[in-house]
Amino acid sequence: AGEREEYLSKILDDDFIPPIFCGDDEELEKSGLAQAFSSLKYDEPPADMMAECKKKGTEAFLNGKRNEVKNVQYYRDAINHYYEAFAWAQRIEPGEDADANKKTDTGTDNDNDNGEKTYSEKEL
Repeated sequence: AGEREEYLSKILDDDFIPPIFCGDDEELEKSGLAQAFSSLKYDEPPADMMAECKKKGTEAFLNGKRNEVKNVQYYRDAINHYYEAFAWAQRIEPGEDADANKKTDTGTDNDNDNGEKTYSEKEL
């Protein structure tokens, strides 16, 4: 019964904003459900999201190098994408036998039984 009263007092507080109506990340953090909503936002595994962010960062960096005006926004975007890739890498659980499953002569990557790419502690 104590948990119910705690929840009711929390949602009846004037400063409480339901997570679905949060306008920014700070408000979402205050709600205590930031992790749950970020998992809803991204359906793909963290390894795939990390690879996608890294790819976007590389593309932004190369666009910055190609840009004749030397607009630094491309580099800012690249840094932001790399930072997001690093955040996704923090969520990946390293595989125990990822070092043993390195690329073989057949050219297959180190994938687990679900088809998801696995990484060793050193790779992360």
